[in-house]
Amino acid sequence: MATPAGEEHWHGAAPDRFMTHLVLWEGPGDGSTETTWGEKVTDDEYNAPRTNLH
Repeated sequence: MATPAGEEHWHGAAPDRFMTHLVLWEGPGDGSTETTWGEKVTDDEYNAPRTNLH
């Protein structure tokens, strides 16, 4: 999977599911910001019942 620059991208796991996320990227090399991190989820959000987003 590839995510174009400037596109918001999110991964997550549920408390009862295992997840590993390996990321490779090619940075701009000019010292500019490479990553903008999204907001962290709260424990309540993380532990809430799962919903099907599809």
